[in-house]
Amino acid sequence: MEFKIVDTRNGKVLYDNSLNDYDWKWDFNLESSQQLKIMVKVPVPETNVDEPQEGCVAIMFGSRDD
Repeated sequence: MEFKIVDTRNGKVLYDNSLNDYDWKWDFNLESSQQLKIMVKVPVPETNVDEPQEGCVAIMFGSRDD
């Protein structure tokens, strides 16, 4: 699964896990509040398959006050 974190103000990609061996997590710190867009791309098989792969995608957010 591929995901990107994009700043909605300027469209800048802040993180792209395809550039990091499709890592499944990303920890980051913000200096202030901002609006982000999370783009998730689930791969589609390149060939026809009798039984498509099933599963689900979960996205978890957390925050920590220091």
